[in-house]
Amino acid sequence: MGYVGYAVELYFDPALSAKIRRLWETIHTTCGGAAVGVEPHISLAVVDTPQPDQLQQLTKIFAQQHAPLPIALDAIGTFPSAEGVVYLAPVVTLALLELHRDFHQQLADNALIAYPYYRPGQWIPHCTVGIQLPAEKIADALACCRASAIFERGHLMAISLIELPAVRELAQYVLEAQSA
Repeated sequence: MGYVGYAVELYFDPALSAKIRRLWETIHTTCGGAAVGVEPHISLAVVDTPQPDQLQQLTKIFAQQHAPLPIALDAIGTFPSAEGVVYLAPVVTLALLELHRDFHQQLADNALIAYPYYRPGQWIPHCTVGIQLPAEKIADALACCRASAIFERGHLMAISLIELPAVRELAQYVLEAQSA
C-alpha cells in the first residue's frame, strides 16, 4: 500500500535539478525500474495528518525562516530493501542537520510526528535516482551514477508539500531568509 500522508521535500536549484533529471532518464532507459516522477528532492519528513492545512502553514513559515542551503551530492548508495532504490547522497553538513532538526522541532511543536525513517537520528538524506530497479540492475544504475557529471555543488532552494500516495504538489515555497 505504501505511505499515506504528506511528504515535505527540499528542492534543488534549477541547474542541479536538470542534471538529476538527465541521470533519472539514463538510469530508467538503461536499467528499467519505475519513472521517479517527481521533482528532484531530498525528503525532510513524511507525516500522516488529518490537517494538511496546518502542515502547509508550518512549511510556509519554515521557508520564510530559512535561507537556501549549499549542497554537495558527493556519494551514491542503495538501500538494502526489495524496493530497488539507488540514490545520490549529500555531504551531511551541520547546516543540513540543523535544518532537518529545526523542521522536526516545528512538527513536534505542532503535535505532528514524522514517519520513523525521517526523524532526527534515523534520517538518511538522499535524492532517489532509481526506484523499483530489478536486483540485477542495481550495479548498472550505480555505474550510471559514477559515470555522470552529477557530483558538483548546488543549493537547496525551496520546500514543498506533496500529497501521498497521489504525488501531487500542494504547495511550494522558496527558502527566503537571508544567509547569516
